[in-house]
Parts: sequence; structure tokens; C-alpha cells
Amino acid sequence: LLVALAECAACHPGKTRVGATLALTTDEDATRASFGEGGARVLVSYPPEAHAAVEATCLGAGAPLTVMGKTGGDRLALTLNHSGGRTRIDLGLADLHAAWDGALERAVGLNA
Repeated sequence: LLVALAECAACHPGKTRVGATLALTTDEDATRASFGEGGARVLVSYPPEAHAAVEATCLGAGAPLTVMGKTGGDRLALTLNHSGGRTRIDLGLADLHAAWDGALERAVGLNA
């Protein structure tokens, strides 16, 4: 979930970055909820006026829909209420992009 959110918000070259303010409540622990690979999850952003159509599509497919928040701004902010308490993540998109851009090169010792 966190990797998908970060990639959608800030981790792509040459595109406009769009922040989000989100909240999620789960019975999983923070690590599993943030980085777990189990079960299919789809992250979708859509304009508010499309909510009824998105909800109908999910209902028709038998897929649950969890509205997590809104897009906009220059930060990625997530409040995660989980089995161990509450975790808050709040990152500027410029900082997030800078950490992502060239990360592989830095990890293997190449100049990025």
C-alpha cells in the first residue's frame, strides 16, 4: 500500500506530482497493512462526482470499497489505525521524489 501510494503521488519522472491526505483503519499490524503482499488490493483515485459509479462497479463485482481520503496538495499524509495503535506518515512530495530518484544507483554504489 505505501509503495503504491508513494509511486502514485511522487515517484515518476516528468509528471505532475499530486499529494493525498488519507486514513485507513485495519486489524492488521502496521507492517502488514503498509507493505503486505497478501490479497489483491487496487488503489484508485477518481473525481468526487464519479463516486456513485465507482461504488456501483465495485458492488457489481463483489469487491469491497474503502474510501481512504482525498488527493491534492504537495504532501503524502497517511494516518494508519492498526492493531498496534496509530502510525502517522507525512512526507513532502519533493522529499519523497528525491529519495526515490536514483535510489537503485545509490544502493549499488553508483553515482545518481
